[in-house]
Amino acid sequence: MMIRMAWRNIWRNKRRSFITLSSIAFAVFFSTLMMSVQKGSLDQMIDNSVKFYTGHLQIQDPKFKDEKSINNSFAYSPDLVDNLSHIDGVEAVSPRIESFA
Repeated sequence: MMIRMAWRNIWRNKRRSFITLSSIAFAVFFSTLMMSVQKGSLDQMIDNSVKFYTGHLQIQDPKFKDEKSINNSFAYSPDLVDNLSHIDGVEAVSPRIESFA
């Protein structure tokens, strides 16, 4: 009985019900749209960072994390680059030295 009375009350003022339902639908649509834009922007920023900087993986000397000095790097080895490039899923390997000017 309560549900039937509530249903009749909703349709008693059709304009108010339409405005309320339209507002809710617009809010849900807009929230979904903005969440999609935000996720797309985040994914694009991550992809740009990976392409521009060092990629998904860095190999460093264990001491380099504590003291970021050029002395705590390891020597370039063509064998290491060759071994890493033969791992499944590895697209490219490049030795890189980064420092602040």
